[in-house]
Amino acid sequence: MTLPTATNLSASDVYRSTASNLTDIVLSPTTTLAGLVVKFTIPDQAGSLTATSFGGASLVDLGDGEFAISGGTLANINSVLASLSFVADSNYKDTFNMNVEVTNSSGSIFGTKQISWNLQANDVLSLGDQANSFLFKALANAASTATTGIASVDAGDGIDTLIVNGATATTVDLSSQTLGSGYQVKQGTTTYRYTNFEHLDASKVTAAMTVIASADGSEIKTGSAADKITLGAGADTVEAGLGNDSVQGASLTVGALSAGDGIDLGGGNDQIVIDGNDVAATADGGAGIDTLLYVGAGNGVFTFEAGVNDNTLDSVDLITTNFENLNAASATGDLTVTLGANTTAVITGSGDDTITYRDGLATTAVVNAGTGTQDTLILDPSAVSTTAALNINLAAASGVKQVTNATATYLGFENLSAADWGANLTVTASTTGSVITTGYGADTVTLGVGVDTVVTGEGNDRVIVGLATTLGAADQIELGAGNDSGNYVAGVLGTIDAGDGVDTLTYAGTTAQTINFNSLDHIAGSHYKNFENLSAATATGALNVTATAATNSIVTGAGADTINAALAEQGVTINAGAGVNNVTGSAFGDLIVLGAGADLVNSGDGADTVSGALTLGDNINLGDGSDTYSYQSVASTTVDGGAGIDTLKVAVAAATAINLSTTDQAGAGVIKGFENVDGAASSAALTVTASTATTSIATGGGNDVVNASAALQGVTINAGGTTNSTAADGSLIIGFNTVTGSNYGDTITLGTGKDIVNAGDGADSVIGTLTAGDQVNLGAGDDVFAYQGLGLAGTVVDGGTGTDSLTYGGSIARTVNFLTTTDNLAAENGIYRNFENLAASGATGALTVTAGTGTTSVSTGSAADRVTVGSTATQAMTIATGLGNDTIAAATATVNLTVDAGAGTNSVTTGSGADSVTLGTGADTVNTGAGNDTLLGAASVGDSINLGTGNDTATYSVAGSVNAGDDNDTLSHSGAGNLTIALGSVTNVGGFSNFE
Repeated sequence: MTLPTATNLSASDVYRSTASNLTDIVLSPTTTLAGLVVKFTIPDQAGSLTATSFGGASLVDLGDGEFAISGGTLANINSVLASLSFVADSNYKDTFNMNVEVTNSSGSIFGTKQISWNLQANDVLSLGDQANSFLFKALANAASTATTGIASVDAGDGIDTLIVNGATATTVDLSSQTLGSGYQVKQGTTTYRYTNFEHLDASKVTAAMTVIASADGSEIKTGSAADKITLGAGADTVEAGLGNDSVQGASLTVGALSAGDGIDLGGGNDQIVIDGNDVAATADGGAGIDTLLYVGAGNGVFTFEAGVNDNTLDSVDLITTNFENLNAASATGDLTVTLGANTTAVITGSGDDTITYRDGLATTAVVNAGTGTQDTLILDPSAVSTTAALNINLAAASGVKQVTNATATYLGFENLSAADWGANLTVTASTTGSVITTGYGADTVTLGVGVDTVVTGEGNDRVIVGLATTLGAADQIELGAGNDSGNYVAGVLGTIDAGDGVDTLTYAGTTAQTINFNSLDHIAGSHYKNFENLSAATATGALNVTATAATNSIVTGAGADTINAALAEQGVTINAGAGVNNVTGSAFGDLIVLGAGADLVNSGDGADTVSGALTLGDNINLGDGSDTYSYQSVASTTVDGGAGIDTLKVAVAAATAINLSTTDQAGAGVIKGFENVDGAASSAALTVTASTATTSIATGGGNDVVNASAALQGVTINAGGTTNSTAADGSLIIGFNTVTGSNYGDTITLGTGKDIVNAGDGADSVIGTLTAGDQVNLGAGDDVFAYQGLGLAGTVVDGGTGTDSLTYGGSIARTVNFLTTTDNLAAENGIYRNFENLAASGATGALTVTAGTGTTSVSTGSAADRVTVGSTATQAMTIATGLGNDTIAAATATVNLTVDAGAGTNSVTTGSGADSVTLGTGADTVNTGAGNDTLLGAASVGDSINLGTGNDTATYSVAGSVNAGDDNDTLSHSGAGNLTIALGSVTNVGGFSNFE
């Protein structure tokens, strides 16, 4: 006996909805019949097996999906096997395995048959009314699109889902409209008759799917390839997977997204097509760079930001998430687009579109406003990270960047709206005309040949007009607030209104022109309005210019110009250019720059300055006011300072003498009417003689001579530097200035050289740094000089006659002796002499001061100072000793002293004059000596007061003791309590003694 042997134990089979005969299993003739049984096992739910009995052999159903054939001869069993069929359950269409076991008395052999479902020609599978999910498979005999002779699957009346797996590109038309009547699936060139499916699950497909939704709404899932999904009129839900997917409507004009649609495009760079007829739909682009393809005719608003966007198309609402780009090239409506941070491509169509600029886009990003004629680029500060200066050329050639310094490429715009932009803009209008609004930066707008409307906002803006044809009658330019500028072009018909601010008209003409800023149209035949200033340096024609009240600058060119600034209500800067010019200034401080021609200048009132090259034939009258003129020596010229205190600025390199008291002060021409000299910029020696009206003289780096003795008021004199020279023997000769002051209170600033100063009468002040060899004589008058250490011999500061004061604020101890008139500070290398008074309240060094015969005032600082007043003093004197523990020794003085002892523990001794002593806060010791003295101030613990002989008065808060001394004395009490004093027989009361 041997094991059974058989063929086709594992051969695959296909079944259909009717009984399906399986491939014959044939037992070999050598198979031993004893105990022979053929057993089959199938899924119990799949269906059942049937066979025809032969002889004694038959098929028996054992239950639970098990069947067996046995009995009869070997031939009988093979006959039964040949008739074996599978009858599927009505709802079962899956592939399954049938296990086969052949057993005889020698043992068993096994096989597994894979049995899959399919329909044959003319087969129809009806799934019934329930909601079915059915796995797609290629149907037999389905290559033809004929209506007969093919297999079909009818999903019935339920809501059914077709499941597609695999890696084959597949088209699924859930609308049953595009593949032929009744066909819903196509792979390659083969179509399959699947009908009445509403939903599709192709999430595991790795090839491209083309899907058309049902008209009643579909749930569609696609896989990882680049899928194309066309929506229907119903509420569709789409999950498009990872590929670069495209979703569009059933047609390009109607039936795109519908109410209730929900689209999830998943990963990849996806696209959804919308037409503006969509209502309350949602679409999620998912990861990747996703695009809205808009093909509608209506207006629309698109906002691309991270996350959810509310894109409104006319009155229809489309909520989109995670879309970045827009393709609306075929759109005809007016679209409004706000770019997102990840936008890489936007193109709009033929409408008048508005797109908001965004900074920081990728360098490969392109934003194209399409073919409309009035497309507007909006600059909104809230939409950018930085409000930067931008160059915007609306006239750029097709395909050329319009925002030249942006990272992205912006194309196709004609207009600009930037009213809130704060940075500077440089804008060129489109050749077809532009509407341009700029913000509050300093913007420049160049007009084009089209009809332009420009409003430039608050900055200091500039509008550039080219040929006359660039400013037509319909052009309207408003420069707004700010100090703006615009250029004149002859023959223009449009209007440029400079608006508020002080605005400048630029003119470069070659013909004579009258420009009147007071007229409505500044130039006859043009429409230039509200300009105040003129910039015409390159003009060659003769200009006649009249200023308005707000004018502050007029510049003309090479023509013979007439400039009248009399109406200006502030100083005007006037540059007369190269022609033979006639200039009239304002009543305020003008700056007038002479040109190369023979100019006639009347600068008018105000403190005017006239500069520039003096030319043969110039006639300059500076008029009223304190004017300034830069000295030049030119024959046949007249410069008259006019009324007022006028200053001649002198910057010469050769020795020059200037006599302000003469009509012709210096040089080849006539220079007259000046009172002051500013020669600080001169390097050569100046000899300056003041007039009676002179108030200020400054010299430069030369060895100058200044004589202000004729002045009838104090003069401010700055001696400047000096020029050193070398003697024949090679030694250095130090340069020096000689200064003679007026008889009034002068302020004289020393120079850097060796100065000889005679300040003259009056209370003069000499300041500046003393230099070795300086000789300063303050002359008559009560003069003041601030102490400086005299480090080198030969320097002399002489107070002269009068009561002169030396001021000191240093930290070094000093001894000052006013009795020695020839040398008040003996410790100095130089000499201070003929000073009488000391003002040193700010000093921190200890001072030892001896009053002289003419001393009237001594003040010291915070150190322990000593002031001595002897019998030689002849003037009543005021002494204030400040904060230290000071000593005032004046026992032999006969003049009246007024003493303020200040803080500290002070010792005050006065003489026989009628002295007044004010106590400080310390424990003071006061002896006033003879004379009718007065004691003032608050008492301090430890005060000891002796008013000496004389009829003395003490106004004093009690804290120490007061001895009034001899004669008739008066006590005044300022204490807080009552004081009862019995005078007469009682001579001492409560610490007070000798008061009568």
